[in-house]
Amino acid sequence: MAVCVPIRDVKDTTKFLEVVNGAGSPVTVTRNGYEAFVAMTPDAYEGMRIEAAKAALYGRLAIAERQRLNGEVVSGEDFLEGLLCQHGR
Repeated sequence: MAVCVPIRDVKDTTKFLEVVNGAGSPVTVTRNGYEAFVAMTPDAYEGMRIEAAKAALYGRLAIAERQRLNGEVVSGEDFLEGLLCQHGR
């Protein structure tokens, strides 16, 4: 369930921290009825970062698989040779 608190409740930092830690999900802080910012625990933030990294990786893997299926690949030897030629070796 979404938790929203008005910005005036942030002034009592100890109480606000208890709300954030007990919410189980990000807490939206509102100002004049509009979203001002979102607060979350470090564990929730790290989980969000991991999920974003996974999504980016899966997206890149999907592109690579599509390239492989379309024959847009080179051998490892050709790839390394290309790298060496780019660096003047």
